[in-house]
Amino acid sequence: MLKDKLEILFNALNTKAREIAEYTNMGVTNISRLKSGARTPNPNSTTVDKLTDGIILYCKKENKTDVLRTVIKTDSEELKEPLKKWLFPKEKVIDTTSFPSKLNAVMILTDTSNKELAQSINLDASYISRIRSGNRILKPSSPLYEAISHALFAKAVDKNLIEEIKALIEYRDAGDDESIYYSFKNWLCHFQSEDEHIKRLLQSIDAVKLPQELPFDLSALDLSYSENERYINESGLQEAVLRFLTEVINSEAKEIYLYSDSSIDWMTKDKEYSAKWAYLMFRLVSKGIKIKIIHNIDRKISDMVNAVQSWLPLYMSCCIEPYYTNVKAGKRFSHTMFVCPDVACVSGFNPYGDTHTLYHYYTDKTEIAFGEYQFGALLKNSLTLVHMQKGSGKPNPNAYKQKSEFSNIEISIDSVSVTVTRTTEPKVSFVILNDLLCNSIRAYCTNTYKRLQSSD
Repeated sequence: MLKDKLEILFNALNTKAREIAEYTNMGVTNISRLKSGARTPNPNSTTVDKLTDGIILYCKKENKTDVLRTVIKTDSEELKEPLKKWLFPKEKVIDTTSFPSKLNAVMILTDTSNKELAQSINLDASYISRIRSGNRILKPSSPLYEAISHALFAKAVDKNLIEEIKALIEYRDAGDDESIYYSFKNWLCHFQSEDEHIKRLLQSIDAVKLPQELPFDLSALDLSYSENERYINESGLQEAVLRFLTEVINSEAKEIYLYSDSSIDWMTKDKEYSAKWAYLMFRLVSKGIKIKIIHNIDRKISDMVNAVQSWLPLYMSCCIEPYYTNVKAGKRFSHTMFVCPDVACVSGFNPYGDTHTLYHYYTDKTEIAFGEYQFGALLKNSLTLVHMQKGSGKPNPNAYKQKSEFSNIEISIDSVSVTVTRTTEPKVSFVILNDLLCNSIRAYCTNTYKRLQSSD
């Protein structure tokens, strides 16, 4: 154990926690907790980096480097990695395909016993034991996934182990505890159904066509609309959007802003209307008009995949800037807001789940400017979902290419993003920046790689 290794090392160096603390920027209390076994950090955490750097610096300042080399049994000039391996000699790579192995790792990290976890979620300790051993397999829909995740994350917060959790799940964003929790839960509870969502997304990118290749019978499309100030309900919104997109196309507009957390049935339910909408959107991007859209997605892989997949043909134009907001959606009212600066603004809201809505169509400059302001305020609390660029993009020297089962795409993975690049026309690179989606793709690629290896 770490505490035993530190005891051996401190005795050999004839030093105390207070002396080492001066070189680690950690504080005497933290060093003492490590030395007593009250805290056992992840080997890849910043805590261990600070500890090992401090020990090495102390030895150099006190001319005890040779003693350190003797204790950890190395002749290497570089001391950090040999020291870490000596301090954590039996650390194993966690099997990311197995819920029990990940559960074990987190319970060890947080020093949580079967009894303690069982009591926190009202179960018997023997039931937790069976889950950890793999003798009890939970259904994908089981509420215990949420309960276990919440209990263990709360324990990590209580024991000041968030940095260790971030290292364990390879979380690189500077997010708050809530964002880290959702990534932690996704990592811990990742199972086959999420792989299916990721596979569906990658298949779509592998097979996607350019917008102009999509078939439309233009002669059958009735693009007429009435010029009203108000439009009622679903059919009214359809007409307002036809007017909005047509006026944008006929203007000198450079970009538009789209947001709605209402149902998209108005756009997808009627195939004839869907064709009208798609045709106008393709005309829009063919003019090079930029579209900033804040997708209405929760912290679910299925939501993110559906958002990307439904807009994928338009994404190929590289005129779309997709975002997702990190502000929780309310359950009182739903809002719709489509804005084109200096041209028009469609705005409406309704009680959550109710379809009876009044949509206003504004052409007044003041009203449009206010719509711009509202969208901008929401955009400040939004993050980029995917960044598209034509061609293969600039190679990332820190990324590694993942073996793929698809014929038209390459997948490159680094610590902060996943890039999916089409190797055949149309050549477009999709740089995925959402941490939750990146982790799911990494997990999918790991599972796929193991499957492909076993079949070779």
